[in-house]
Amino acid sequence: MITKHRKKQSTIANKLRLLKLSDDVQFSLNQKQITERHARAMLSLDEEKIKAEEKYDGYYALITSLINEKPEKIIQINKKRWAIEDCFRVMKSYLKARPVYLSKEASIRTHFLVNFVALTILKIIQKI
Repeated sequence: MITKHRKKQSTIANKLRLLKLSDDVQFSLNQKQITERHARAMLSLDEEKIKAEEKYDGYYALITSLINEKPEKIIQINKKRWAIEDCFRVMKSYLKARPVYLSKEASIRTHFLVNFVALTILKIIQKI
């Protein structure tokens, strides 16, 4: 006797596709450590490309225009980048350097000069 299942064809097809996953992933799925949606996403991963890219794991690529500098110097400069980014963040948020509603070049320069001086004073106070 044949019984009729009330599952859509796409549901059954998705379940069958999950059988193509590695044993480890199927185990994680059965243990409810990952969802079926996550497991289906893993089906589209290019395992060969991932393996080929593993040789770059642990490396940090850095693009720079400082072509005449030694790598050690470039790394040293890059480590200070967070301080520069922090200064821009302070200027934009606390000092309200932007938006600028000025049109004359002299006014714009003065505005940023005042912000720069304020930032310099703030950084000196923070070092004390």
